Amino acid sequence: MDRSQHAISARDELGQIQYEVRLSRSLSDLRRYFDRVQKLRRTYLDDFDLQVLTADVQEAIIERARSLREESNALDFDDEAAEDNPISTLPVERQPRPHGAAEIPPEVPRLDRKNWQRAIYLALLFTVLICAAFFYLIQTARRINLPESVPSNTSVPSQQTASQPSQNTATVPPVPGKPTLRLYTDLVPGTVSLDDGPSQDTKDGELVLDNLQQGPHTIKVSGKGGAADFRFDVTGKGAPQIVGVPNAIDALAVLVSAQDGKGRVVTNAENPALILDGKTVGAV
Repeated sequence: MDRSQHAISARDELGQIQYEVRLSRSLSDLRRYFDRVQKLRRTYLDDFDLQVLTADVQEAIIERARSLREESNALDFDDEAAEDNPISTLPVERQPRPHGAAEIPPEVPRLDRKNWQRAIYLALLFTVLICAAFFYLIQTARRINLPESVPSNTSVPSQQTASQPSQNTATVPPVPGKPTLRLYTDLVPGTVSLDDGPSQDTKDGELVLDNLQQGPHTIKVSGKGGAADFRFDVTGKGAPQIVGVPNAIDALAVLVSAQDGKGRVVTNAENPALILDGKTVGAV
């Protein structure tokens, strides 16, 4: 057999050694492979291609040995931690690092499964808290900026909308011996005119007229969002009596004339129902 055939046999042996190095888990085996490669290198000093191949195989052996030593140091550290920790841990099969892969410095902290789970739980908790805070802020803004909804048992006339202010004009039981008219309105600021006379300003939407003369009278109420007018009659010392139905523009008017435990209700609402103490007492 000539020298070229020996070189081919050496290349095959180097290829087999390189394959076994990738699968090896023993430093002693790697040392034995390294000695064999060194011997082949000294034998074929004049074969350039074989020298290059032996250099590659040596580098693979050295890289594999370094990887196994790092894994051995990591296993020793885990064993010491397991001895200090009373909770038993299951061994984790460690896969060999592929040749040419980036090496992680030993001082870089590793994240285990428990740390990953803790990080995920904390992220979910913060997400829930942030969503709850946004929901609370949105609901608070809605309560501040939007008007309160009308209860289901309250009769609202069809001509009145949320953007149109309502007005309630009502008479309450008079002072004995003195006919009195008390007016309440949410048209603020608002003015009241009696018998087309000078306008009087309401105070916080309220006005009391207790110096009424005998005979018929008219009341006109106006404000920024609407207006209303109605007629009533004063006879003797009795309560003012409502005459006709009140007229209102963009407002709801309710008049009540009461005396001696009896009352009369008049309103411009269409087909309203009267509710007293939470109970329906009849249609107006």
